[in-house]
Amino acid sequence: MTSIILANGPVGGVPTMVDDDQLDPFQTLSSFLPFGSAFHGPVSLAASATGEIAVAAGAGSAPEISVFDSTGHLLTSFFAESPTFTGGTDVAWLDPTHLAVGAGAGGGPLVQVFDAATGLAVDSFVAFNTAYTGGITVAGIDSDHVAVATDGGATAEVKIFDLSSNTATADFQPFGAAYTGPVSISALANGELAVGAGPGAAPLVKIFDASQNLVDSFYAFDAAFTGGIDVAWLDSTHLEVSTASEASEVRVFDVTDNQITADISPFSGSSAGVTLAQNDSTPCYCRGTLITTASGDVAVEALRVGDKVMTMAGRVREIKWIGRRSYGGRFVMGRTDILPICIKARALAPDMPKRDLWVSPHHAMYFEDYGGVLIEAKDLVNGVTVIQAEKVERVEYFHIELDTHDVVLAEGAPSETFMDDDNRAMFHNADEYHALYRENVAPAAARYCAPRLEDGYEVEEVRRCIASRAATSDLQIKVSRRAASP
Repeated sequence: MTSIILANGPVGGVPTMVDDDQLDPFQTLSSFLPFGSAFHGPVSLAASATGEIAVAAGAGSAPEISVFDSTGHLLTSFFAESPTFTGGTDVAWLDPTHLAVGAGAGGGPLVQVFDAATGLAVDSFVAFNTAYTGGITVAGIDSDHVAVATDGGATAEVKIFDLSSNTATADFQPFGAAYTGPVSISALANGELAVGAGPGAAPLVKIFDASQNLVDSFYAFDAAFTGGIDVAWLDSTHLEVSTASEASEVRVFDVTDNQITADISPFSGSSAGVTLAQNDSTPCYCRGTLITTASGDVAVEALRVGDKVMTMAGRVREIKWIGRRSYGGRFVMGRTDILPICIKARALAPDMPKRDLWVSPHHAMYFEDYGGVLIEAKDLVNGVTVIQAEKVERVEYFHIELDTHDVVLAEGAPSETFMDDDNRAMFHNADEYHALYRENVAPAAARYCAPRLEDGYEVEEVRRCIASRAATSDLQIKVSRRAASP
């Protein structure tokens, strides 16, 4: 599920919203006050690939950064600058374990990288001329690249830095030399940038490709609106745009045709504006999962692009790409949408799977005898033979992509391959795909090899069958959910 994370301007509450195809009716999943009821200042938001929410206190407050899980439980809190600095900070995730933080007005053009678990600074560099004191905003591209923009007081400028050397690899003026206001930026893992004009300018959005070529521009609101806008990618084809002040409105645009797919006022009656972030999830296999290939079973982490796997139908097919992502246990605590699920050996059939199969919650298994359907692991959990870990020290996920969606054998059980459903950016190595297939980086409409079901007769029949097998004497496996680990 993809969620929209919002904050109400200077109020500081952080509601988590459902994705754009479920915004009507509008539904709040959770809400919390990141700095307590006494805090009434603005905040900066960022959501990690695993759903953690980083909140940075804005101008007028001490430069505190707090990291929460998706329910609002505090994981880490630290000061990015001296506690006496009150210019505010901007925060962005680089990967699930590192945050980039930019100093606000008066703090100098300093970007720092922090370990999100410990709050310790691991890197820092000066992004612009040291005489510039207008503040900077940041947007994470991947673990090695960050986009940085001026936040007013000089000609608006955006740079992209390679963190391996802290050198700028790109430098451009998104709105021309005459514009000196603040900008909002958001980045995709392929380097594509969305840039929004700040207060005092028309609500113009510009989109640049990885080479900083302008590929699109449009007004997100009426051209007469000058309260500024905030931008955040929801996925590779959908962009969220909110009013930064004067109103409380959020729109979701399909950037393929710039059509509005959602338009909401999340904070009714507020004129404080809205701050945005985003969050997503995607299915995968865990490390150690054996995949049947043309030459035998191979651990998923040992597979390479070009290797040949066997499909359930007996075809030999070449691996096009392998996605990889990993998370520390602290950052997935309580995350039922991320914590791995174990399908115990023989839970599905007498020899299926052959060994315990660990997958991510959204990974789908294939059931031929029930109409040839795909059912996600999370919908199979019964607490006995299909269980979900409550905690892990660390989890690594891998997923295999073929030219088209298909069913392969994982631990002998029919299981889906990766389908790019606007979720490739969730993998830490998404840039590898774009480097391999530059001519075809835009995802086509998702076409699954079989119906993907969440409920209905077939799902209930599969669950009943699994429960029946769990009740037999040879499958009375006593398991501790608390101790479960991949």
